[in-house]
Amino acid sequence: MNRICLITLATTLLFANPAWSRTINLMSLIDPKRDAVKGEWRFQDRGLVSDNTTTARLQIPFQPPEEYDFRIEFVCLQRTQMVCQIFSQTGRAAMFVMGGGSGNLFGFSLVDAKRSDNNRTTAGVDSGLGIKRSHTSLLQVRRGGVRAFFNGKLTSEWKTNYKDANLSKFWEMPSHQLLGIGSRSRTTFHVIELLEIAGKGKPVTPPSTR
Repeated sequence: MNRICLITLATTLLFANPAWSRTINLMSLIDPKRDAVKGEWRFQDRGLVSDNTTTARLQIPFQPPEEYDFRIEFVCLQRTQMVCQIFSQTGRAAMFVMGGGSGNLFGFSLVDAKRSDNNRTTAGVDSGLGIKRSHTSLLQVRRGGVRAFFNGKLTSEWKTNYKDANLSKFWEMPSHQLLGIGSRSRTTFHVIELLEIAGKGKPVTPPSTR
């Protein structure tokens, strides 16, 4: 059994682990009007829905612990799609981008000031982001780096101390210590949750997003 299969199996077992019963429901902390950084966001059809704004993004008023798993489930509603998860470690923020380039490039951004479609974490995913299909993204954020699993498969890995991490000016956030999500077209997020691995996270008073 190769390394990718072993990691995928480990991820499947992780979701079956009772530890996931301790997840923090980040969706419950969100106020779309308060937390939207760009675009219009609203709760609809049992999910959090973004609009057509090219760089729509929302900041989640939660400061994560030192190590954690950050998981989202979402459905893209239009063909021009890109979805991102914004994460924080050691006070620095970066994001995992799904559907960059022509729609099938996945990776972390910014890495050494390079975008997700042109750096050492860039990976091609043949299926891309199919519309009106449920997708899952899991980020395993650790002291020595971060791994991204898309639909249960290891997609990208970034070994880093986060000194080379940053956000593009087009995806800038009010705070680099909090989490966030973003999209390039209408997307429904059905699950946004976090599992603490090392340390404790905490809800915070949201900074101004406008």
